[in-house]
Amino acid sequence: MENCNRKHDKMQINKLELQKLNTRGLIAGPGESEEAFLSRIAYCLKLKETLIPDELIPSKCREDGEKVLERALPLSNKIFNITPDWVPCFITNYKLAPWHGAVAWIFQEKKETPPGAFLQIRRTLPPWYKKEELIAHELAHVGRMQFEERRFEEMLAYESSKRGWQRYLGPLIRAPWESLLFVTLLLCILLLDFLGGASLYYKLLPLKLIPVGLIGLASLRLYLTRRTYAHAKEKLAKILHSSEVALHVLYRLTDNEIVTLAKLPQEKIVDFIEEKKGSEIRWEQIYPYFLR
Repeated sequence: MENCNRKHDKMQINKLELQKLNTRGLIAGPGESEEAFLSRIAYCLKLKETLIPDELIPSKCREDGEKVLERALPLSNKIFNITPDWVPCFITNYKLAPWHGAVAWIFQEKKETPPGAFLQIRRTLPPWYKKEELIAHELAHVGRMQFEERRFEEMLAYESSKRGWQRYLGPLIRAPWESLLFVTLLLCILLLDFLGGASLYYKLLPLKLIPVGLIGLASLRLYLTRRTYAHAKEKLAKILHSSEVALHVLYRLTDNEIVTLAKLPQEKIVDFIEEKKGSEIRWEQIYPYFLR
């Protein structure tokens, strides 16, 4: 640990600036080097000054969504302690799937270019969508752009939803391909029913159990994931004396770290945190939450 701490004492960026970047949603990814982190910061902070390439969203079919983004930042700050005001936001339906109200796109212009992000929000939203919650949800993905973590990603992002059913059922699907698979299966079954008539309908009844089985498996997965997540959050809240700050910390953790916190006895968690301190840039951003 001493060697690790000495390494970070020599960082080009000071701890105060590191925390400012943290609250702007520029969070170091797991294992991200200082050089890569600084390069990504410089690139992301200039995104509004440069043009998003037309192959991502053609300029002729997008409107500026700056005001929509601004209205969502207070909620994003409250839930995740991030205000990514540097993220370009566009109002356009271009290439949005029918079930998407908004999307955070993480992209690289070239192989050697650092990753960046922009938001896309649908022009007209169904009444059950709240723009501020939707944008805060997508900003959660932007802040974790360097995290390759699937297990708790959607559970964290859906913390922005005030409606209980959205917050609890939203994380049922973890990846876009899961939605696509489910919708494709339903469409295929409906098409076969329509074309095949009554005789084929009854022959294909077992096939209809596949979507039901997928929902069952996803529900079981969600239950187990939510139980682990709740245990970790509860233990952190006791240490930090705040559920809100506990969520800020959880948001910056990897899947394995969340699982570890959920399993560790309360008295061992402080030791775990102390061991992590100074281990990488990300933990330099996390540790100050425990000093408040």
